[in-house]
This record gives sequence, C-alpha cells and structure tokens, in this order.
Amino acid sequence: MKKTLITAATKKEVAPLIDYFNCDAEFSDNQYCLNPNLYLLITGVGIVSTAFVLGDFFAKHHFDMVLNVGIAGSFKNEIKNGTVVSVKQDCFADFGAENENGFIPFSISDGNDFVVSDFPTNFYATASPNYLDTILSVSAITVNLVHGKRESIENISAFLNPDIETMEGAACFYVCKKANIPVAQLRVISNFIEPRNKDNWRVSEAITILNQFLINAFKDNE
Repeated sequence: MKKTLITAATKKEVAPLIDYFNCDAEFSDNQYCLNPNLYLLITGVGIVSTAFVLGDFFAKHHFDMVLNVGIAGSFKNEIKNGTVVSVKQDCFADFGAENENGFIPFSISDGNDFVVSDFPTNFYATASPNYLDTILSVSAITVNLVHGKRESIENISAFLNPDIETMEGAACFYVCKKANIPVAQLRVISNFIEPRNKDNWRVSEAITILNQFLINAFKDNE
C-alpha cells in the first residue's frame, strides 16, 4: 500500500478514527500513526495554519498521497446534511483584488480555479463498492470568512457558483501541488449555508458519517 497522509483541521473531526485504530499521538499531539502506511495530521483551522503545518510536515516526512477530510457547508439544497462528497475543484474564494467591476480572484492554476482530478479510487482498496457509489463530485471554495449573511451568500453564489465551502481545502491542494504529491479531498456536509443559524447545523452527525466512511475505507489497509 502507498504511504498515505490524512489531514484534518481539528481532532474532533477525526476522533472516532483515532479511537478505532487505538493509536497515541507521536512527535506532537497533532500527529498520529494509524498503521505503518497510514498517518494522520491535525493542521488547525484555516488557510494559514493548514499551509504552514502541512508544509513543515512535508519538510520532514515523505508521503505518496494525501487525503484532506472534514466537514463542510453546502450551498445547494440538493446536497443535504450527511452527504459524502469529493472535491474535484477548489479555489481561494476571497483572495484577490478589486477593481471598478468587482472582485478579481487569485489563480493558482492556468484558470480561475485550481482543478484536480476526481477522487482516486485507490483510497478505497478495501471499501465496499456501495461506498464508492455514494460519493458525489463537487466544486468547492476555500474561505477565510465563513458565509453567514444573505447578501454575501447570494454574491458568492452568483460569482463562483460553488457547491460547498471549507476553510482549508484549497490550502491543502496548493501545498500538495507545490510538493508534487497526489491529493484528494473528502468532505461530509454538516450544514446548509444560510444566514447563520447554528441550530440547523448537524456537526456530530456529519462527523459520525465521515469517520465510518474512513474506517470502512482504511480498516484493512496495512
């Protein structure tokens, strides 16, 4: 099996996976060896923390592939809470410049978005084919400011038409692109992006679904 690194913003998002593999942190509280070929790195929340921690880690360790995981918010009514999605396209949605006509996004590829391949099936060597059937490919935006105001939600939807948003995805893609390491992103929807209302969030349920998916995918990969 190829040596794989799973990254997540917070320990909470992957705590059941850590418990399943019954592993202790090594090197620091943020790094875990799940098995000889599978490691877990907690990067912290946001673009800056993700880029620094992941870049620093790659300076000391080599991996064949990276899987960024976590929860996400959905812009689309049809992508409901608890849905497992893979990110085929991501970008830094609020990193750029302004002119008289509006916002000009920063590009980390030849186009306006950083495009990556569909989710690699080799992450699922031991997973049931039924799990593969449930994965929906989506476009994502990575933001410093989570959308929670009607006007800004409408503006970003009209401008980029994203399916989901996170605070780390494009940063992980960017670092892996620079390090020439294959990367994929797996997310589970925890909330619909609307005027901020935490009563409608389903974080615990999303974390349970995410970790069960990961356990089924990696439990026999030694």
